[in-house]
Amino acid sequence: TLVVFLVLLWLLRDKMNPIMAVGAVLVFFLGLQFLRSMQVQQFATLQRVLNYECDATKYTTIMEQLAVNPGKEATAIKLCLARGQYCSGRFEEALETLNSFYMERPSVGTAVLYHSTAFGCHAELGDMERAQEVRQTMEALLNAINPKQRGTVQQQMLLMDAVLALKEDRYEEFFPLQKRVAEE
Repeated sequence: TLVVFLVLLWLLRDKMNPIMAVGAVLVFFLGLQFLRSMQVQQFATLQRVLNYECDATKYTTIMEQLAVNPGKEATAIKLCLARGQYCSGRFEEALETLNSFYMERPSVGTAVLYHSTAFGCHAELGDMERAQEVRQTMEALLNAINPKQRGTVQQQMLLMDAVLALKEDRYEEFFPLQKRVAEE
């Protein structure tokens, strides 16, 4: 946008006075910013609608369409696509989607969603070794974040522990964990 701003300023320098040229370019720049914010709002609105409707297949189909040309929200769209694939029972596809992108310095919520989706896929596919690795990654995340943000990660780890105990037939550990998950 800075390049567009400078090009427009250069083009308009001879046709109108400098104050009007700067004003015209400023209006153009504000229009671009408005369009970008509308795009982000549309994605957020779509996300809310899809979450309330709770139709994993439709959700996944829409996210697949958005992933064709994702723009700035590529990470969020691919993460949502992987979550939709997971909820649709397409675990291998969800893992492929998760492995297809890199998150540079994700927020705690994004990291939790990423790892919980990966954990769920591995657990559903019966790869308990990889599921345990993801759980250990969550533990490392817990140790690296602000104490105020630890609640969400701790809840997710408790859920992971319960799933691991159930999948590994450790029922004496599972039932107390299940009770804690239900309480929290």
